[in-house]
Amino acid sequence: MPVTAYRLGYQPAPITAPQDQGIRASDAYVAAHDPLRARVGEADLALGVDPGTYFCGGLAHWLAHTGRRGGFIHVPPGSTPVELAAVVALALEALHAATPFRTALVTGFGPFPGVPENPTAAFIAAGLLPPGATGAVLALYGPDGEAYTAMPSVETQLAALGAFDVHLALGVDSRQRLARPRFTIETQSRGMADGPWLGLEELGRAVISAISSR
Repeated sequence: MPVTAYRLGYQPAPITAPQDQGIRASDAYVAAHDPLRARVGEADLALGVDPGTYFCGGLAHWLAHTGRRGGFIHVPPGSTPVELAAVVALALEALHAATPFRTALVTGFGPFPGVPENPTAAFIAAGLLPPGATGAVLALYGPDGEAYTAMPSVETQLAALGAFDVHLALGVDSRQRLARPRFTIETQSRGMADGPWLGLEELGRAVISAISSR
């Protein structure tokens, strides 16, 4: 099944309150229809259809809206730096095999309400990025200690990092409660509001191709 056909079959639940309601609403759809069905170590690797409406969804939407090469991966809350290193290496190798690039940015997020220790930030700090990749942690609190509430604060940080050929963004799926932990390559987003959906299929297509060729 083409990635575009897969993601367009998703019927989202209406957004009412929780910022990650969309992610949880999509769990059953992904379990039934995911065309990837792969494993990385002890975790599943799947294609997602709804990254929610918090900063993860906001960044996925920004990547799609700006046409940046790369993609967004949701990681399980208990992920270790070594586990994330394997997923990041697979993702960047797949993107490079599809269309070679020279520079790559890998971003994680810092702490946010309810997540005092973000595994994506721990991964960046561990220094396990593939050779040539640059890592950065996007802060979700300002210098005054106030939590950010909108994407411009993150976009300003991204602009200060400069230009890269590929941007692989990581975010923690903090409320994931699945039978097995799951890394989820997101294929579309509606941003930090119940707005228009934008496709983000490149990474999913590249990983499917890389895994099928093994």
